[in-house]
Amino acid sequence: MAEFEYDVLVSRNFPILSKEDQQKIRQSRLLIAGCGAIGSVTALFAARIGFGRMILVDADIVELKNLNRQGFVFDDVGSNKAQALARHVQDINPNCVLDVLPHFLGPDNVEELVARADVIIDAIDMLAPEAIELLHAESRKRRKCVVAPFNFGWSGAVVVIGPESPGIADLMRMATGSLDNVLDENLLTRVQSTLGQIPEYFAKYGQDVTIGESRKLPHTVTGVHQGSALAIVAAVRLALGQPVAISPQFVIMDPWTALNPA
Repeated sequence: MAEFEYDVLVSRNFPILSKEDQQKIRQSRLLIAGCGAIGSVTALFAARIGFGRMILVDADIVELKNLNRQGFVFDDVGSNKAQALARHVQDINPNCVLDVLPHFLGPDNVEELVARADVIIDAIDMLAPEAIELLHAESRKRRKCVVAPFNFGWSGAVVVIGPESPGIADLMRMATGSLDNVLDENLLTRVQSTLGQIPEYFAKYGQDVTIGESRKLPHTVTGVHQGSALAIVAAVRLALGQPVAISPQFVIMDPWTALNPA
């Protein structure tokens, strides 16, 4: 069996990341709240880029329908997502220090989790608005940024919420100030007006959900990887103390539209 060496694992990151940069990344603790699609892939990217400490939080179970886009394999089906993801992270970096919580983020643990984190990734399912609000409120209280990635069909996006910048509820322009009705009749105009232009091909699917013709938005592996790539670059910049685009600036990568013929 090969012997693991951290410096060898990250050697091809050089010189984009200096040795000093790499050590800062290695010592940074990354909180990944939600280990589903973007959360799982972001954790695997983080392991490869060299993050040496992670907190993985999720009570959900891996299902077969997750495998089209999430960072799991068939043998993981039926396992807790945080625990299964921990195994895959350590398959890449066996020296990564992991805290694995097979529970949902909630009032009983959010303070400790945010307090311990150097970089925070909000990968919580949008169907859990209370947990999202808890995470963002505690992060703002402690004056920590939150990296919030998304995926729209083939494309991915990220927004970084700073202590003083507009929050998720502000960006969604929700009349009630909450996230309870993100998929309401005004979804497209509310989101497009603040988060940039949702790809045109995806807008139709959003309309189908809002009018009740469909219950689920489509999510592909490319969208998850685009969002996760943006999330991990934002996480690296934060870990290194480098400036990063803050909300309301919203960054989107849309390969489907980019590959349209000129």
